Amino acid sequence: QVITFAALPNRTLSQTGFSLSATATSGLPVGFVVVAGPAEVTGNKVKLTVLGSVTVLAYQTGNDRFYEAPLVARSFNVVAAAGGREGLELVENDAVWLYPNPVGTELTVELTNGQLIEQLVVNNLSGVPILRQKSSYQTAKTKLDLSKLPSGMYLLGIQTPQGTLTRKLIRE
Repeated sequence: QVITFAALPNRTLSQTGFSLSATATSGLPVGFVVVAGPAEVTGNKVKLTVLGSVTVLAYQTGNDRFYEAPLVARSFNVVAAAGGREGLELVENDAVWLYPNPVGTELTVELTNGQLIEQLVVNNLSGVPILRQKSSYQTAKTKLDLSKLPSGMYLLGIQTPQGTLTRKLIRE
């Protein structure tokens, strides 16, 4: 089966939210998750938080009649209302950068808010830890080998001295 999820146009920060729409040829419901950038999604409603680049993933889980559909990612930029001025630069205000995401075998995790990474924990969607990587020294940027993980969606716990940050990641 296939998910149909149209390209997403750029949005201005003054457009604080909007709805997403996608369909699956199976007829099963399609879900959405923000995998990168300054936005949040609840159901099919997107809330924009700050300027930056956003990637939204559409997914359709399987059931007893259909397999899980291939994931579809769409990206857009949240920009300032230009008022006729050109050349505005985007500012990425998210404290965590995961790249590439979706990822093949090696993920780079970077904290941009001055915090240091103590440990990375990859959890399945039920919250069960399946991979841990402790930093031998605290750093704001590190690489994580995901080559032994099967394809799918995971939750990455990024433990810092100030607490734990959680982000979704996709293993291709």
